[in-house]
This record gives sequence, C-alpha cells and structure tokens, in this order.
Amino acid sequence: MHPDKLGPLLVKRLQEGQFDPDVIANFLGATPLTVHYWFTNTHQPRGAAMNALWHFLATVGVDSPEIDQLPSFSKYLGQLLAFSVISLEEAQEICGLKNPQGVFKVTRGQQQPSHPLYTAEELQEAYDSVLQAAMEKLRASTETAEAAQTVVQETRQEEPDVPVPVLGTKIQPAESTQLILQVSSMLGAVHPLVQYVLSDACTDENRAQLRELLGFETVFTLSNALNRLCSTRAFHDGGK
Repeated sequence: MHPDKLGPLLVKRLQEGQFDPDVIANFLGATPLTVHYWFTNTHQPRGAAMNALWHFLATVGVDSPEIDQLPSFSKYLGQLLAFSVISLEEAQEICGLKNPQGVFKVTRGQQQPSHPLYTAEELQEAYDSVLQAAMEKLRASTETAEAAQTVVQETRQEEPDVPVPVLGTKIQPAESTQLILQVSSMLGAVHPLVQYVLSDACTDENRAQLRELLGFETVFTLSNALNRLCSTRAFHDGGK
C-alpha cells in the first residue's frame, strides 16, 4: 500500500485504540506533541515513525493486516528496526542498500532487498531472543499504562463534588483538601488542551475565538491567578 494511504489508516488505528500518547512517545523517542499531531490527523507519520507505529500496534494486539500480509523478510526487518534491535545503518547493510529510504520501502513490502546478507530465518536465529524480550517489555508497559489510566478514571469518578467557596469565606480543613484535589484534577485535565491551542496546530483566529468565548476578563484573571500560584510569594503567604 502507498505510504500516502498508510498514514491516514495508521492514524485511524491509533484513534480507535485509545492509546496513551506518552507510551507511544516513549516507544518512538518522539515528543508527546508530535504524537498528538498524529492522533488529531494534523500530520502523517512517515519513514521510521510509520514503521515503528505499525509494529507497536501489531505487538499490543491491534489487528494489522497490512503487517501480516508482508513478506517474512520485510516484516521481520521492520520489527528489528521498530524495537531498535538493529540500527538503520545495519539494516542497509543487511539489505545491500545504500539509500536508507530503500530500507523503509523494504519494510513496507514495496521493494526487494538488493543483495541481502541473510534470509528471514537467519535473521530470526540471530536476533529473535533480543526482539522477543523487547516486545514483551512493550506489552507490559502498555498494560501498566492502561491499569494506571483506569485507576485515575475511577478516582475521578469517586471524587465528591465540592461547592465553590465564596471569596473571603473560610472553609473547613477537610473541605479545603477536597477542593485542592478537585482543582488539581481539573487543571491537569485542561493543561494538554491548552498546550494544543497554543501550538501551531491552531491558528491565531482559533485563539481569538477562544478568548471571545471565555471573555477577556476571565482570561486575564486566570492568567494572573496562575502567575501568582507559580510565584515564590504564593507559597509563603497565599499570594496576599
């Protein structure tokens, strides 16, 4: 399949899988913002990223016929690259190719290796123990991330609604603790959304629309409040 068609299909699989972007970013060595662009279909993954993402999905159990239909040599070479068992330079040498882009064509089944040093069976014999250990480590990390996400969601569901106190009134210590937990949860949830709005994925017009919807006074007050929260004085005397 042509890479221009593979990219959108891969993004669709990512969105359907509801994976933690941080897990994918760690696996690829990419930034969470880059992964976010893929999730929102802003950019399409290519080359090494596309190869690694396909094998990420296949390894964690997502149906990936595009991978299953590959020639055995192409599939195994792609796995070795995705899990950093071999380097791109080593893959070029194995395939007998001078152009690194040719290697990724091989991993997509679009090109045959020129003069391969090994067969797929010989590659497996040489690297399989290391590859299987890396694949198992990834499966374990995704299971841990899913479990952690479940705990977070359950905790948020169990959090009692705390009434917003009127400015100038004092609240009891127990209520204060619940209020802080709720504020922390809400700010943590909105933070990645704000980062996205401030990124190149959104336009100045989008940001102007957000300011208009919130109201300039609300944006200004919130900005001042967060600055006070970050200041040294806020930690000492509550920002008075």
